[in-house]
Amino acid sequence: MNEHHFEFDECIGTGGFGVVYRARMTTTNGLVRVVAVKALRPDAASPGAVARLRDEARLLAALQHRAILAVHDLVRLDGRIALVSEYVEGADLAQLIEEGEVPVVPARAAVQIVGEVAGALAAAWSSPAPKTGTPMNLVHRDIKPANIRVSKAGAVKLLDFGIAKSDSVERHANTGTGLLAGTFGYLAPDRLTEEGARPSADVYALGLVLYEVLSGHRLYRDCTRHQTLRMAIDAEAHDAFVEAGMARLSDVPLEVRELVRDMLRFHADTRPSAAEVEARAEDLSDSLEGPSVRRWARSHTWGPSRGASDAMVGRTITASGLLDQRILQQLDGEALPASAVGVTWVGDGLSVPSIARPGAEKRSPRLWGVALGVVAAVVAALAMGALTEAPTAPPPASESPEQQLVHDDMPKGGAESRPRTVEVPEVPDKKVVVEAPVETVEEVHTVKTTPPDVDPEPEVVGVAVTLGSVPMGATVRIGGDEVCAVTPCNVALPPGEHKVQFRLTDGRVGTELITVDGSEKQRFGHRFAPK
Repeated sequence: MNEHHFEFDECIGTGGFGVVYRARMTTTNGLVRVVAVKALRPDAASPGAVARLRDEARLLAALQHRAILAVHDLVRLDGRIALVSEYVEGADLAQLIEEGEVPVVPARAAVQIVGEVAGALAAAWSSPAPKTGTPMNLVHRDIKPANIRVSKAGAVKLLDFGIAKSDSVERHANTGTGLLAGTFGYLAPDRLTEEGARPSADVYALGLVLYEVLSGHRLYRDCTRHQTLRMAIDAEAHDAFVEAGMARLSDVPLEVRELVRDMLRFHADTRPSAAEVEARAEDLSDSLEGPSVRRWARSHTWGPSRGASDAMVGRTITASGLLDQRILQQLDGEALPASAVGVTWVGDGLSVPSIARPGAEKRSPRLWGVALGVVAAVVAALAMGALTEAPTAPPPASESPEQQLVHDDMPKGGAESRPRTVEVPEVPDKKVVVEAPVETVEEVHTVKTTPPDVDPEPEVVGVAVTLGSVPMGATVRIGGDEVCAVTPCNVALPPGEHKVQFRLTDGRVGTELITVDGSEKQRFGHRFAPK
């Protein structure tokens, strides 16, 4: 049996499911290598989390690109499953942004960094799958500054393929049909309005990263949740917002600003591909003045390591190079625990729904499979200010929050689906509620979008419930009386059974039989079949 010995030197990061360490790995032949070890936290080592880490290892092993982290092994360490990969000495872009320099790196170096990541995305999309030889068509789905690392020698690495999606590569983490995952504040409009993810969504997220590195400002930082969600369905409001934000890049060369604009286009089909971004970045790098990323990295004053306290640091552990086959067989036959339809926890984040944008169903025939109850609950809460406000300062970078978004499919059926109640778990105080971290900086230029009109919350004379529909905008009648002009809405109903009719302006009608039991936070809704 091949066994490796790991001496844990430092805890370099924590996330929703795992802890990352810098360690020295000694092989059975006496070879010593500094590696990064991503181990699942003991309290988060569910079968689904293990399967997701195993998926990440398989995907990384199948990809060969200079900007993609090389994986060495998948091991067991003192009962914990861990992914062993190359260690990149340096800092991620989120840490560099925290240093407060504007721009975070010079324009030429920033363009080169984005070009390297774009090349990695292009390789992930076009690389052949190990078993079939067909393109992997892999979408990362979580491009953000914390997942892009720059070494002290100027190398660039794209990290964390834990929620990457490919229709050509089998995944053992059963996340279910219709899952949408990513970090709020780095999602393309189509990620919130369409099922699945296309590579153009990664390009949009990478454009947000380029903007942030050049300006030192997160583009969606000053937006309310309501404004962000509205801009996902309103192209005009989105484009005006992006254009206003470009004022922060007035000192950036015109060609670079045009690249940012193109990557942040509202319509997915009009954005450049990752390969095109890589090519444009290479051309710009040849013409731009200033230091290259390698020269900048060599001259940059790197801050001290901010290792966290952890019980593994200082220990030496022997690990087997391969996981026990009995565990792998168990994982192959065991799916993730079924999540309740509605709000679910993923990592350290809270789920929110997809939002139907007019015309989106033409490109996504299964769009209406989103969770209707979550749409009603969250959008109504956004419209009426029911959710908590964003924190006034970002969380420490060492915590690496994964503000991930999830929705589950509605059951398939005809125009009328079976009655359903969407249960929403309580939100622990320590959690961040569906929002990007907010920083306190001097205002430069912000455009405020006007939220659509929303019915005022009615006076409660019974039990307050939320009614919603997918798509939104239905009129609701109970007993022949109109109780809601436009979904989503809050109404007060007496306890008991109610026959609820939902009607869209295009003539589609659906009926649900709901039971109001007197408990708080009840939510009901209807999913209309596509026309």
